[in-house]
Amino acid sequence: MTSISTDQNKILMDLERLVVNSDLYLNLGAPPIPTRFVRLLDLVLTACEVPEERKKTFVQAAACLHMALTTHEQIPLQTIENEGLHRVRQLTVLAGDFYSSLFYQQLAMAGEIDGIVCLSQATSRTNERKMKMYCGEETVSLSIRKIESVEILTAIAGFFLVEHYIGKEWMTVLLPLLLLDELRERSGWQDRFHDAVSQGEKIWRQSRFPIWLRCELEQWIEQECRNL
Repeated sequence: MTSISTDQNKILMDLERLVVNSDLYLNLGAPPIPTRFVRLLDLVLTACEVPEERKKTFVQAAACLHMALTTHEQIPLQTIENEGLHRVRQLTVLAGDFYSSLFYQQLAMAGEIDGIVCLSQATSRTNERKMKMYCGEETVSLSIRKIESVEILTAIAGFFLVEHYIGKEWMTVLLPLLLLDELRERSGWQDRFHDAVSQGEKIWRQSRFPIWLRCELEQWIEQECRNL
């Protein structure tokens, strides 16, 4: 196991300890930790040479924000008369609010006010896209999960100037892994995944792309391919 993989596992374990709430766990199950999102964000911030403690703060905060948006998206809008289901809806709202509060808490405690602004703006863009979709102003061509993941990751990448470190086409390289869960829901997703990976490989084999990051991605993709 590489040192990067070890660091990622530690971040995930610390994140799980942070977000687990006994009452929510008993009623709603395990928290929806976005594992692939966390791994990719860790790689991006490592590439941007962000110090370890600051990296951990932003990864955990962004993951909490991602979980808040995902959880709130699961709240049913229709009227619910069943008392049990009504309680589940109330708890789902509370869970989303809980994860959102952790997002603010992590960055505020670290004095990362600009980070709060950056990710709050990303949240506003995400919610605006959702409203346009729900109101029929925008074609539902992207899943909600894709909008949330891409907006948050793009915002942090811009905040830390990722283009300076690994080039302008960084998202093309990372997108196949970021959206692997979504791709699995579509017919012919294996071909889509392999096509996206092939496109990414053309970019990460360029000299400017860090060799260590290329190796990490190759190992990760090889592991994912074995599970197809």
